[in-house]
Amino acid sequence: MRTDLPVPTVSELESVLDDDERARADALRWPADKRRYIVAHGAVRCILAARLGVHANDIRWRRGPRGKPEIMGGGPHVNLSHSGELAALAICEDRPVGIDVQEISPGFRPDRMAERYFHADEAAHVAGSVERFVRLWVRKEACVKAAGRTLWPALSLPVLDDVVPGSFRVTDIPVADGFRAAVALAGDRPYRTVLRTWTGVTLPPVDISKARH
Repeated sequence: MRTDLPVPTVSELESVLDDDERARADALRWPADKRRYIVAHGAVRCILAARLGVHANDIRWRRGPRGKPEIMGGGPHVNLSHSGELAALAICEDRPVGIDVQEISPGFRPDRMAERYFHADEAAHVAGSVERFVRLWVRKEACVKAAGRTLWPALSLPVLDDVVPGSFRVTDIPVADGFRAAVALAGDRPYRTVLRTWTGVTLPPVDISKARH
């Protein structure tokens, strides 16, 4: 989903955030970062509200055992990522899921980071390519987020192949030029990804009668 939406749409999305989300948005220093946060988190509420047949305001979050946000009262596994003007939400009914999207910075020099944090095979694969570095980075991030862990201790996780034995299955996701994204599910069982683009059509208040059909 794009986060560079018109001001009236941003205001509508802000209206469905809870007090904690508004406080986090207000704490952001730059107006662009605040807008991106509001759009991403407001859109998540709208998407889940339509899926669950509830009002976007009624969705409540709790922190899981490792700090990962979960829907209070039960629901699908979800994970959100945003970078630049792009945000991505992953939803899975029966397995922990993680998603990561990153904007590619053309001036970034990846070799030193790859040599320091990646496995030797992965560092060789990067070979000075920013796109290759970011591809591996988002795959690692997606796996770590599926597990609800922090990134730094898991940067050595091997992700050149789609299956991380006994732990995760990770898949590249097609996104806009200048970005890379990946989604990972816990366990190594195969899965099918279904991609949808949220355009801001379903805005609060959600029509519950339509959301249930």
